[in-house]
Amino acid sequence: MKESKHLEDKTVVELLLAHNELTVPKMAELLEANPASVDYHLKGLIERNIVKVKKKKYGSKYSVNEKVISISGLYNWVFSITFIFWLIGLMSVSVNFFFAVFLLATSGFMGVCTLLMVISRQRKDKIKALLQTL
Repeated sequence: MKESKHLEDKTVVELLLAHNELTVPKMAELLEANPASVDYHLKGLIERNIVKVKKKKYGSKYSVNEKVISISGLYNWVFSITFIFWLIGLMSVSVNFFFAVFLLATSGFMGVCTLLMVISRQRKDKIKALLQTL
């Protein structure tokens, strides 16, 4: 029987973040650990609502609970700013059509870029904070 590596909750969560969804045997294989040890850590993570489980007909699949690392409040903030620019652009159509089109296109592009950057950064920060607590 092969010797099992020391396993930590953080290692299991990092693996699930990298692979989205895995079974216990696959995690044990990737971590070169005993499946019982992986299962033990998963139970603790499920109790703390960090990991969720999908029970399937032929086994269970585990993944990180998206609610733990979600950042839904930022969508509203960035959407609101973009919407305000769109309204200004629409009101300025009567003043200068080309300026309005430019403002609408620019605000839409800036809104999408800002949203993507903010979401990416905030998600990384939440994941980092989660891993530090483990």
